[in-house]
Amino acid sequence: MKRLLFLAAMLAMIPAAAQTPSTTWPYLYDNFIPGVIYMQDGAKSEVQLNVNVRHDRLHFIDKEIIKDADLSRVLVVTAGDDKYIPVDGELRKVFAESDKGAVVASLLGDFAALQETGGGYGASSETASTRKLSSVEVDGQVNQNHMLILQEKENGAELNLITTYYLIQGKSCIKATRKDVESVLSNAAKANWKAWLKANKIKWKDPESLLKVVEFISDNK
Repeated sequence: MKRLLFLAAMLAMIPAAAQTPSTTWPYLYDNFIPGVIYMQDGAKSEVQLNVNVRHDRLHFIDKEIIKDADLSRVLVVTAGDDKYIPVDGELRKVFAESDKGAVVASLLGDFAALQETGGGYGASSETASTRKLSSVEVDGQVNQNHMLILQEKENGAELNLITTYYLIQGKSCIKATRKDVESVLSNAAKANWKAWLKANKIKWKDPESLLKVVEFISDNK
């Protein structure tokens, strides 16, 4: 018995892995995991946290109750090997960075597609019964008991994630598309842009490749 209890305790200490979110568990991780919130004033808080994919929000546990973090004074958030920064009031995951900027991404659940299929991906029109998502499934995790929400985890419909990359350079946040990047380039930078693109063959869904674009913007202000 002691051996089993020890094993259970050890397993509880292992950080939860990323998982497929659902309407009843719209989070990136299987459970709330240890993380650190670093504030702009130098303070930091060690909390159990998760990232809500309904609105790219940071949620944490306070006395077993799920709370929504105020991102206005947050500098950086870490969760295991993952790093996040607030951008325009949303928490974005950092996928690549250098001293010239970073590539981040918005990770949102595709609730719209779920509604279109009547409640499940791949469901046929014959078997899918249209339904409206309950208030708990849509935005009802905040101020709820963590364990009660966790118990409902398997009862929701699976959510696909929509990943949208952004380039952070200085105080600018630019959607990672060729059109959006070209819209912010100076005339001098545009003169070098086409030749540079041809030489570098950027992959617009590859964070490491996108980091080169960040560095181009930085070097051609």
